[in-house]
Formats: sequence, C-alpha cells, structure tokens
Amino acid sequence: MQEIVDAEAVLGGAPAPKMSLSKACDVFIEKCAAEELTGKSANQIKAYKKVKHRAVNNFIKVVGDKYIDTITVEDAVRFHDWWQDRITGKSSEKKLSGNSGNRDIGNLRRIYREVFARLGERKRPNPFDGLSFQDPKRLRETPPPFPVTWIRDKLLAAESYGAVSGKFRALNPQAMIIFLTCIETGCRPSELCNLEPGRIHLDYKIPHIVVDFDDNREIKTESSTRRIPLVGIAHEAMKRAPDGFPKYRDKENAFSAAMLKHLRRRGLLPSVRHVVYSLIHSFEDRMKATHVDPEMRRLFMGHAINRPEYGEGGDLKLRLELLKRIELPYDNGLLSLF
Repeated sequence: MQEIVDAEAVLGGAPAPKMSLSKACDVFIEKCAAEELTGKSANQIKAYKKVKHRAVNNFIKVVGDKYIDTITVEDAVRFHDWWQDRITGKSSEKKLSGNSGNRDIGNLRRIYREVFARLGERKRPNPFDGLSFQDPKRLRETPPPFPVTWIRDKLLAAESYGAVSGKFRALNPQAMIIFLTCIETGCRPSELCNLEPGRIHLDYKIPHIVVDFDDNREIKTESSTRRIPLVGIAHEAMKRAPDGFPKYRDKENAFSAAMLKHLRRRGLLPSVRHVVYSLIHSFEDRMKATHVDPEMRRLFMGHAINRPEYGEGGDLKLRLELLKRIELPYDNGLLSLF
C-alpha cells in the first residue's frame, strides 16, 4: 500500500515521496516515457522496458532497492566500481563491454532525473552524473562491410542457401528473401521484416518498396521514411513475398539470429566481426564507389540530411538509375530456392 501512495505522490498527490528505485522505474516507464513509447510495437516496448529494468535490477543487486531520495554519490560510485570489475574481467560474472556499463548508468541517470523533474526538482543533483566508461573496443566492434567479391561469389550463390545432404538444412525462404533484398536496397533488416503488404509495390512501372511509419510500430527516425526501387535479386526475391514476412513481423531479432547462425555454419562470413548488418555498410561502400553523391546516399539509407528539405530528393526514376549502377549479378539457381 505504501508503494501505491509513493507512486501517487510523483503523479501529483502527496508531497515528498518515499519511493523505492524499483517503483521509480515503473513510474518512469508509465508516465515519463509514455509519449516516447507511443507508436512502438509490443516487442519494441518490451525491449525498451527490459533495458531499464536490467539497469535497476543490477543496481539493486549491488546497492539495494533504496528510496530514490536516499541514493548517494557513494552508492552510484559503488555501482560504477561493480561495472568496472565486470569490464576489466576482475568480476566472477560474465565480462561485458564499457558500452554495456554506460547503458546501465545512463538509464539510471535518466530515471533519477526525470522522476524528480516530475516533482518540480529539475535542478536536483544527480548522483549518476559524470560516471561513465571509455570503451576502446567500441570502434573495433563496428561491423565491417562485406567485400563486393564476397557478396557476388558467395552470398549470391545458390549453393550457399540450399540443403546439403546429411549436413545442412536449407535456409527458410522468408529469411533468405529478407537477406537477399538487403543486398540491393540497403534496408535495415528490421525495416524489411516489418514491411506491410500495402508498402510493397510490385505492379508499378518502377517496382519499389516504401519504408514508412506504421500505426503499430515505430521506425528508427523520421528520416528513415523512403521509397526504394527494386533491382536485381531484390526484385526477384520480393516477387516471392508480395505480402511481406509474417514469420518475422516484429521479430527482427529472430531473423538476425537465424540468419547469423546460417552464415556461420556455412562459412559465409569473411571474419568473426562480420554480421548481417555488414550488408548495409557494403551497400554504402558500393554507392561511394560509383560516385553516388552523399545526399542521395543518405536518402537511400534513411540517414538524416543536415539542411532544410526542398523536395523529395529525386524521383523513383533517378533512384532506379543510381541503384542500377551498383546492381550485382546473381546465380539464377537462387530463384528455385524460394
């Protein structure tokens, strides 16, 4: 009952709440982040809550579920030290990156700041301020692009996806189509996994897909909305998926896991650092190599343009011409696999 009274205090009832950090996290998600969660899918909301709760649960494990107004700088430093041991391998727990520690501390900093802001205490000193980790591995962890020759000779070869008697099962068709479409569109896997049928335009003079906001799901940024012509294997693959990908709708992590497992088992990754997303970096490199100008590259990839927009950035015909420059030949045997 006391926790309920405490929560009501944050929402404008009784003054000076005595609220545990775990309850503050619930209030943050319900009230402070309500607008931010609008438009996200059920899985996106689940993932959002997961990282907030993980940070809070880690803090509780180290310091305890203290009332938020009693959390001190010493408590925050103790938590920082706990993460330092995990990052440097001194802890008995699984070693993690500095980036993981920064996420936890950043989430706690935000929960603390925004819950107190609702109380009118916007200038309250935040015990988590100034605490972070350098992460020298972060740049090295950026996935490298696939070499064009690797895409052409391996990723666009039918033998890379079909069954191998007594050794490998064939990759499921929906995963294969998503992956192959990424090669020639530069779309993020999540964008293709969640394509609705009404945004797949195969019967137009220039077949294309539309990446846009959806009532039930948020995309990365407003600049991510775009029209992308279908060329090469992407066009052929999408002909086989006019209704999108129900197996992976709102389940892009399942797609990435299945695809990465397949690529590893078949020896289709040039290095341990390559991942599915490496295709996106390759797509940009291929555009650079054919002198597609920087603004058009950003439009294709859904990146922000740092100037006022004056028009749509080229019609579909121009976009088609630019994508034709980087279109790759593919093994016709692929078409029999999906």
